[in-house]
Amino acid sequence: MPARHDAPSAPSRNFSARNGPKTTHAARGEAAARVRIVSVHTGRRESPARSGMAPLHDRPMEPARRARYSPVRCAGPARLSAREHAMPDEAYLALLDALARRLRVDPAGLRQAQTLSIGGRRIDFSVARDADDAAEDQIVVRCGVTRLPAPAREDVCRLLLQANNLWAGTAGASLGLLGERDVIASEAVRLASVDADRLAALVTGLCAQAQAWEAELERRWPAAEAAPPRAGTTPAAVPLHLRA
Repeated sequence: MPARHDAPSAPSRNFSARNGPKTTHAARGEAAARVRIVSVHTGRRESPARSGMAPLHDRPMEPARRARYSPVRCAGPARLSAREHAMPDEAYLALLDALARRLRVDPAGLRQAQTLSIGGRRIDFSVARDADDAAEDQIVVRCGVTRLPAPAREDVCRLLLQANNLWAGTAGASLGLLGERDVIASEAVRLASVDADRLAALVTGLCAQAQAWEAELERRWPAAEAAPPRAGTTPAAVPLHLRA
């Protein structure tokens, strides 16, 4: 009886049509499928020509599988939509309302202006959204420090940068320039972590830092003047009687 040649379970790297038995197309397909499965688990790569299978990109894919493996669905978590970005932040506005009641000012006026004037010093409020997680949205508070008599020189900018870098005399606030002459102090805190009392304390501390830095800048560079409110706005006047 002639010797019977059984097809190998998977083609070896030295297997070819010249030194091994011929196999049918179906057998080659089954063997190639087994090689492809092994490759997924072992990390090996087998070329389509070696495995006997047509390249994946040359074979038609069913509509259901095409939708399932669409790269659009695998792009990652969805960002906030344009409509969500345009919607007012109710948590932020509710916090401004609570702050207005805490300071005994008109809530509607604070909602519209999002600005206070405390002892002649301008306080601006805004919200910084986190595109990935709404729980990380921040409320940003900016306070005018002083208006320099001329565009900020290099030594002024160096002083502000050193204070920010070393957290020296800022109590957690950041100093910066608005334009070329207006020095401002700003502080940001996670919106979900504050209430009206804590926000009022933050505003009080920021005003105190602004006053101290105004005195320091005027001592080093005399003739600085307090920054006036921006044109076109009418901030609500609030007396400086805040308690932490």
